[in-house]
Amino acid sequence: EVVVRAAAASAIPLISAVGHETDTTLIDFASDCRAPTPTAAAEMAVPVRAEIVAKVIDDSRRMVAAMERIWEQRRVHLSGLARGLPEPARLLEQANQRLDAVTDRLPGAMERFVARRGERIAALAGQLPHPRAAMAQAEKDIAGCARQLRACMNAFLRHESQRLAGLDSGVRLGNAMARSLADGAARLDGLGKLLESLSYRRVLERGFALVRDAAGQPLVSVAGAGPGAAIEIELSDGALSATVTGAAPAPGAKPKPKPKPPARKPAPKPKPGGDEPQGTLL
Repeated sequence: EVVVRAAAASAIPLISAVGHETDTTLIDFASDCRAPTPTAAAEMAVPVRAEIVAKVIDDSRRMVAAMERIWEQRRVHLSGLARGLPEPARLLEQANQRLDAVTDRLPGAMERFVARRGERIAALAGQLPHPRAAMAQAEKDIAGCARQLRACMNAFLRHESQRLAGLDSGVRLGNAMARSLADGAARLDGLGKLLESLSYRRVLERGFALVRDAAGQPLVSVAGAGPGAAIEIELSDGALSATVTGAAPAPGAKPKPKPKPPARKPAPKPKPGGDEPQGTLL
């Protein structure tokens, strides 16, 4: 067991050769190689030089033979491919023949091409109008466009004139309304000033007074308020309350005559021949 473990733990390759070919020991399983005898183990570890040289020579001969076979196969394959290719001279001959054929056909083809192009140009030229006709048509088109443009401009100018006239009328109407309002305001101001000048308050400002009775009615004569009557005297800056203690006529004033009673109409006389006299309502 110790020998087997040492053989398994050895870092150097081992060849087991106990010496008895028919026997199998545990070291045979733990070693790297097994030899039936120690001599065989020595031959395995150190081979014979002559055998090594012979083996190298044999391997070299076999390698040279293999390379010759490969080169032969490649040569045969290349020869087969070469037989399938045409000869270069024939290739050039065919190309020269095609070039000669094209060269021979080129002048005729050029003539036919030029002829076809000439026919095409002639057909297109026939379709084109004469320059004079084109100029006349262009003049007609320009004249028509000018007429249309002139008509459009006239219509536009009429429309703008109407619009401006409407705007001018609106402006004039606005100015007239402004002047009318200004005149009305001036007249109203004048009437207000006239009304203010005609007011009794202007008279009061000149030193006069307005006398009212207890009912608030203006007194125009001394007969309107007897002694003891309450009156109100309005001045320019306020009103005074007073009581009448007496009355005296103004100097030089004449007393107003008393109104005469209306005359009574005489009763109508009864008509003769009546049955009964009819009384009057008066």
